[in-house]
Amino acid sequence: MEERPSIPQPDTSSKTESADSRGTSPSGFSLLTFLLSTITSLRSMIASFETLIDSLKKSLDDLTRTLASKEQLLQEKEAKIKELEARLGKNSQNSSKPPSSDGFKKPPPKSLREKSGKKSGGQPGHKGETLRQVETPDVVVDHTPSVCSCGTDLSLLPGTVVETRQVFEIPEPRMIVTEHQIFEKTCPCCHKTTRGETPPGVTGPASYGPRTLTLLAYLHHHQMLPYNRVRETMEDLFGTTVSEGTVERAGQLLAEPLRLFEEAALDTLRVAPVLHADETGFRVERSLHWASTFSTDRITLYSLHKKRGREGLDQLGLLEEFFQVLVHDCFSPYFTYEGIVHALCNAHLLRELLAVAETEHFVWVTEMTRFLLDTKDRTDLPLTPEKAEALLAEYRNILARAFQEMPSLPEKKKGQKRVKHTFAQNLALRLREHARAVLAFALLPKVPFTNNLAEQAMRMIKVMMKISGGFRTFEGAQLFLRIRGYTDTLRKNSRNVFVGLTAALRGAPILPSCFSG
Repeated sequence: MEERPSIPQPDTSSKTESADSRGTSPSGFSLLTFLLSTITSLRSMIASFETLIDSLKKSLDDLTRTLASKEQLLQEKEAKIKELEARLGKNSQNSSKPPSSDGFKKPPPKSLREKSGKKSGGQPGHKGETLRQVETPDVVVDHTPSVCSCGTDLSLLPGTVVETRQVFEIPEPRMIVTEHQIFEKTCPCCHKTTRGETPPGVTGPASYGPRTLTLLAYLHHHQMLPYNRVRETMEDLFGTTVSEGTVERAGQLLAEPLRLFEEAALDTLRVAPVLHADETGFRVERSLHWASTFSTDRITLYSLHKKRGREGLDQLGLLEEFFQVLVHDCFSPYFTYEGIVHALCNAHLLRELLAVAETEHFVWVTEMTRFLLDTKDRTDLPLTPEKAEALLAEYRNILARAFQEMPSLPEKKKGQKRVKHTFAQNLALRLREHARAVLAFALLPKVPFTNNLAEQAMRMIKVMMKISGGFRTFEGAQLFLRIRGYTDTLRKNSRNVFVGLTAALRGAPILPSCFSG
C-alpha cells in the first residue's frame, strides 16, 4: 500500500480550532486529493474502454458485413455450381440439344412412355411392306423339263404351270443418246429456205435431257450428295462424267418453277387450321443465318434470314396473316403476333422436366410429368368446357405446390432489369404464364401433343449442315431450302419425288391444289 505524505502540524491552537471548526483536517486534504486523482484516472480508463468498445463494435460490424458478403458469395457460387452441373447433365434426352452433341458419352435410351404390354414389332392390322408378285411381269421365262427321270423325251409334250417365281431387278443403267437432225427445205415457189425446229432444251451440239438434269438435282439437293459424289455416281452408273457446273445448273433450273409452288404453298398455309413452326441455325457465307420452317401434315415450307427474331419470321409474310393455331417451342417472337392461338410443344417441356428431376428432385416435377402424360392418353379429347376448367384447375394446383416447394422467388431490386431465377423456377414460371398453350392439345381440336412435325422438317436441314458445313452463297442456300420444301411436300402426299422434280424442271411443278385430302 502506498505511503501517504506527512503534513507538518502547526503550533497554534487557534489555527487548529479554526481548522477543526471548518471540518477539514490536514489528513482530509490528502484523502480528497487522492480521491480526485482516482476519479480522474477512472474517467480516463472509462474513456479508453469506451473508445475500445467503439472500435470493437466497428470491427464487429465490419466482420458482420464481410461474413454476409462471403455468405452471399457462397450462395452465388453454390447456385453457379448447380447451374453448371445442370448444364453438364443436359443431353439430347432431357433438353433441346441434338443427339450429335452427346458425343461418346451418349446416355442409354430413356423413354418417357411407359410399357404398353404389347410385343415389339408390327401390331395386328399393321400394313407391311412385303415384296409381292405382280400380275403382268415384263419378262416371262419358261422352265420346262425336257427329259423324264426314266429317260423318256418330254420336249414335245404340253406342260402345265404349277408355280411361278418372280425376280425384281433394275435394268442395266446406261445413257441413251438421241440425235436430233435438223433438216432444211427450200420452197419451190418463193425459194425460201426453212429449217426444222427442235424441242425445248435441245439448244447445243450436246446437252443433257430433263431426266438427267432431274437426277443430278435429286442426288445433290434431295439425297444431299456432294458434287464429287454426284460425279462418281454418274460415272459408276452411266459411264458419264458431269462437271460441278452442270450439277449446279440443274438445281438453278428448278428455282423459278418452284417459286410458283412456294407462292401456292403460302396461300394454303395461311388458312391451315394448325400450323407448325421451328427454326435452326444455318451457316451461309461463313456466318450464322437462321432457317425457319412452317409446315402442316401436307405441306413444308422454309425461309432463310440473317436474323432469328421477328424480322426473320416476317420474311415470308405468313404469320402476319395467320389467325389459327400455331404450334411452336415457346420462342418469344411468336407471341408478338396478334390473333394467333398458341400451342406449345410438350416434348420440349417433358425433356426440361426430366432435366430438373435429375438435378433438383422436386416432387412437383414428377406430378407435372405424370399429369401431362395422363392427359395425353385421355380418350375424351378435346375436352368439354366443364372438363377443361377442371383440368386447368388441377394444372394450376400442381404449379401452386411447385412454388411452395421451391425456394422463394427473388425480388427485383431497384435499377435491376431482370431477376435471375433458377432453371426450375424459370420452367415453372413459363408453365404458369402459358397454361392454355401448354394444354392446347387437350382443349382444342386437331392440336397435337408435340411439335414433331416441324422438328422432322428441320432434321434433314441439320443433316445437310453436317455434310457440307455450310453454303458458300445465300442464293445457293435459298435454292436448297426451296427444293427441299418441295420434295418434302411430295413425300408427305405420297408422290414420287423424281417425277415431281422432272415436272418442275419442265415448268409445271405439282401444286398443293393437286393433293387430295
